[in-house]
Amino acid sequence: MDGAVPKAVAHEPISDREAELLFGLYLHFPVTVLAVSGGPDSTALMWLAARWRDELEKPPRLVAVTIDHGLRKEAAREARAVARLAKTLNIEHITLRWTGRKPNTGIQEAARNARYRLLAQVAGKVGAKRIATPIRSTIRRRPSYSAWRGVVEFPD
Repeated sequence: MDGAVPKAVAHEPISDREAELLFGLYLHFPVTVLAVSGGPDSTALMWLAARWRDELEKPPRLVAVTIDHGLRKEAAREARAVARLAKTLNIEHITLRWTGRKPNTGIQEAARNARYRLLAQVAGKVGAKRIATPIRSTIRRRPSYSAWRGVVEFPD
């Protein structure tokens, strides 16, 4: 067998133990920034981080950050929806907008670079040493599922 997991297991909810394993590296940091676009991966990241935090005796401060790149008219509405959800989860939320001139070519790379720059600025302001981002990944338990492995760490 190639390590694939039976479908019945692949569709089970993430257990508290799995959440602990996913977020354990954030435990010793007082603040973590969550990059939340409003899509299904980042929304799941925020829900799971809140669930994990709520089980801790000394939880870290979570700050969700949404970047509005100003490229789609519905982006502002999506950012407001993330802010409402963050409030219900007792997570601080900040929306930042990428302003200025946008390039005619290479827009995806420019938007990604702007997003990382803005996330790093927020992390610096709130004292976060880590930023959690959802990235497409493959893990054994969930062969076609998104895993939360995106971590940016800032040195002391």
